[in-house]
Amino acid sequence: MNLSKLILFFYNHKLYKEIRTSEKFQYLKPEDIRKYQENKLKKIIEHSKKNVPYYKYKLDEFETINDLWKIAFLEKKSIIGNEDLLCAKNLPKKRFLKNSTSGSTGDSLNFYSDRENYCRKAAVVRGNSWAGLKYGRRQLHFWGAERDIDKRKSIYKKLKHRYVTPNKMLSTYHLSEDDIKEYIEIYNKYKPDVIVSYPSPLMHISDYIRSQDLNVWSPSGIILSSETTYDFQRKNIEKTFKSRVYNRYGSREFGHIAAECTHHRGLHYNSDRFVLEVVDEKGNLCKPGELGEIVITDLDNYVFPLIRYKIGDLGILTDKQCTCGIKLPLLEKVEGRTFDLVIGTNGNIVAGSFWTLLRNEVKGWEKFQIIQENLGELKVIVEENPRMRVDFENEVGRHIKEKLGEDMVIKVNRVNQIGLTRSGKFKWIVSKVSPYVS
Repeated sequence: MNLSKLILFFYNHKLYKEIRTSEKFQYLKPEDIRKYQENKLKKIIEHSKKNVPYYKYKLDEFETINDLWKIAFLEKKSIIGNEDLLCAKNLPKKRFLKNSTSGSTGDSLNFYSDRENYCRKAAVVRGNSWAGLKYGRRQLHFWGAERDIDKRKSIYKKLKHRYVTPNKMLSTYHLSEDDIKEYIEIYNKYKPDVIVSYPSPLMHISDYIRSQDLNVWSPSGIILSSETTYDFQRKNIEKTFKSRVYNRYGSREFGHIAAECTHHRGLHYNSDRFVLEVVDEKGNLCKPGELGEIVITDLDNYVFPLIRYKIGDLGILTDKQCTCGIKLPLLEKVEGRTFDLVIGTNGNIVAGSFWTLLRNEVKGWEKFQIIQENLGELKVIVEENPRMRVDFENEVGRHIKEKLGEDMVIKVNRVNQIGLTRSGKFKWIVSKVSPYVS
């Protein structure tokens, strides 16, 4: 046992115990994993029926895990204005941790996390270990959520993140050339075991490192989260830092949902924490291998239960088993947000992967943003760069029309810089015509 775990054993034995349970759980037989998951689901359903006003008459048809699909979806618009109805009435207020989404891709959502949800924290430790981060080793965040960075100001947080779980956080809101120079100096001196970052800011930093031909520390792994990670970003960052990238899928509502292991054949999702479904635009369950909207039931948040919650992301489930030895089920991929789908006049619907392939096809297609506000029309905003050809607009337009219809109206606009969202992330695609957006 390392020193950090020893401290945890005495200071927070509940979390220590949950981490040990979580480590063992990932190697259980699939049938035992399912039994464990179903038992937790029954408990959260029964609790919600008795103690959460919103669910009083909404869960009557549930008897087994196979009946979950009978329960109506919980959507963000149903929660807004009804927050009090979703609060458990039998639990003390000290368990309620006020939380909210950033609102970077829509309306901000206010909700409560459960302070006694140690399984949530343990799942993060487990997922970090797949990227080479052992408990108590150093990590460095390039992060955009200022509220997370501000928490470091408390004495408790400062001590914890210096001596128990060393963690340095640098804000992606500040990425001028001078900021990046300072960050690289801090990073090389700190020598973290793992970097955790949004993909877009780290790629921006990576581009600067390569343009200046700088030498940087190579960590054991790099965890990319909170945005869709595209292949060109992965390759760019891995080449710069000489380290493997591990994609993580998470959210403010649920924390760490799924992550890649060393085999990189999909993302293991935390089935000890969630029941995860994928549904089509009509709400029907998708078959393995089919793209649809991700629906999540949280098995551990007793203060503010989220049952069959439409998180707003697209993904593909697979029934294949990973060869790494971890038995947690797999998400084949996360394709982005439900409003990341673009529709052509020929009826074709394309997700983010189409644009990354197009980026490889057309020279000068570096940082870009796709906006579709109306059917039949598409705006392409692209940052100017020296590799961009004079006939760039025509070439991009030709490729898009081949995929989405010859009568599509394509408007290409060159700009000096495309800004981040207010949460410090970058939106590659903005669509108001997605079939999943009501």
